[in-house]
Amino acid sequence: MTDQQFETDPSAVMALAGDFHQEATSLPGDAVSFGRSAGQIGAAFGVLGACDGASQQYANLLNSTLNALGKIAEMLEGDAEQLGQTAQTYVENEQQVQQHFTRVHQSF
Repeated sequence: MTDQQFETDPSAVMALAGDFHQEATSLPGDAVSFGRSAGQIGAAFGVLGACDGASQQYANLLNSTLNALGKIAEMLEGDAEQLGQTAQTYVENEQQVQQHFTRVHQSF
């Protein structure tokens, strides 16, 4: 059996949190742009689409998609916050370990 060890680079975790935050921040604007474009496509159904319900089905699907994109943005922001907290925890734990080792070393 082998010992498995890993190291975590808190600055890399913080950078990842920043990436998640940036995507969460830009997603709502991108979703609005998408919704405008997709709404124009929905208008192409015309009178026939209004009569057979295709326009309404398309509008419902578009609305559902935009709601899901909003939830994804919220999830990304939550993940960014958690990653930031995780990085901070790593830093604090590392500092505590260093303090303990310093005290032990000084006791000799």
